[in-house]
Parts: sequence; structure tokens; C-alpha cells
Amino acid sequence: MIHDILTCYYKDFKFYFASRIIYLLLPVYIMMAAAFTFWGTDFYTASSISMEQFFKLQPLLFIIIIPALTMRSIADEYRSRTLEVIISQPIARQTFILGKFLAVWSVCGILLLASCIIWATLAYLLTLDNFWIFCNYISSFIMCGTLCAISLLAATFFNHALGAFAAGLGACFLLNNVNLGWIAGLFTSRSLLASKIAGSFSFSHQYDNMISGQIGVSAVLYFFSLMVAFVWLSGAVLDYKRR
Repeated sequence: MIHDILTCYYKDFKFYFASRIIYLLLPVYIMMAAAFTFWGTDFYTASSISMEQFFKLQPLLFIIIIPALTMRSIADEYRSRTLEVIISQPIARQTFILGKFLAVWSVCGILLLASCIIWATLAYLLTLDNFWIFCNYISSFIMCGTLCAISLLAATFFNHALGAFAAGLGACFLLNNVNLGWIAGLFTSRSLLASKIAGSFSFSHQYDNMISGQIGVSAVLYFFSLMVAFVWLSGAVLDYKRR
């Protein structure tokens, strides 16, 4: 099983470099991250300088970038007819999807590592809480994994890259912006406690807690549970399409 996962992983990971996608997205991501962090915000007028704005904007950036990474992951398999060969092999569909998921997540990790140039520049000029920044990079990486999983799930429904991109973009946007507390309030208008509990399970709420220094076991379990669920569902979709 591990061999199958690694085979799928290396195949997709090398694809991002061979197709030069990563070389296009890397400078775009760095420029967008720097622009959104330093301009159009209160970075220069704030009483204390930090990278808080940088981390708050990470979901917005990766909501755009991750669907661009996953849109060809399944669509190219359909186009080249390799998916029909792969799913006819005696390997679990979740294993196949897991390899692709880890490849996309790894690319996101590379993008985050490249953005450390912003951290290094600020650390050279100013005194920063480097441990807090390191923890927030870990939080951002975990958050990216969840977006990768749901974007890949959305991509399995489409045979064309454009449709997969649109579906991934919509799925990531909804996951990040849906307020479960507000939805629960529609059905339990008299129960404020129920709304608060539901709101605590919102994606954005959990991420905001993590980057504010509350990286607890519950938050990590929340994101990894979503990853497992979305990867499993992606495999289930491929199983259904095979029939």
C-alpha cells in the first residue's frame, strides 16, 4: 500500500515541475503575499509590526492557488485515458487519491517555504516573535492540506480542467466562508448555545484560533478529520464512476 501511495505521489509531484506549473505559481504567490501584507493594510501604521496580516490572508491566496494545482490532477488522467487503466488495477481508490493529495500538499509546502523570504527580511529589520511565526506557518500548512483535500474531491467530478478549477474554487470558497453558527441559528433560533457550538466548527473560526496561538489537539484533529473525510470521499466518487 505504501509503495502504491509513493508511486502516485512521485508521479504527480514530478508533474508539477515537468509542466512548470510551480515555476509560474511560485512568483505569483510570493508577489501576492507580499502585496497583500504590506500594501492595502495597516502594516505601516500599526503600533506593533508582526506577520499577523500575512497569515490571515493565506486562506484567500490558497483558495485561488490550490484549485489551479488540482484542476489537472484528475482531468489529465481522463484525457490521457490512464485513469481507466489505474482504476482497473488492484489498488484502493483512496490510495490513488492519497498519493495525489500528498503531492499537491507538498507543493503548497514549497510555496510556504518560499514565502519565508518575507519572514527573513522582517526578522533582519525588526524584532519579531519567531516562535509564533513558526507555529503559524505550521497552522497555514495544515489549513492548506484541508483545502487541497476538498479541491481534489471537487476535481474528481469533472473530466475537464476548467470545470475542475471552477468546482475546486467554489468548494474552497464555501468551506472557508460558510458560517455554521449562522446556519444552525436558522434551525435553532432559540438556542444560542447550539449556534455557538456549530460556529466553533467553522473552518475560518478554527484557523483564526490556530493563528492566534491556540494550536490545540482539537484544532489539529478538526483539520485532519476533514482531510481524511474528503480523501475518502474522492476515492468513493472514483469507485462510483467506475461502475
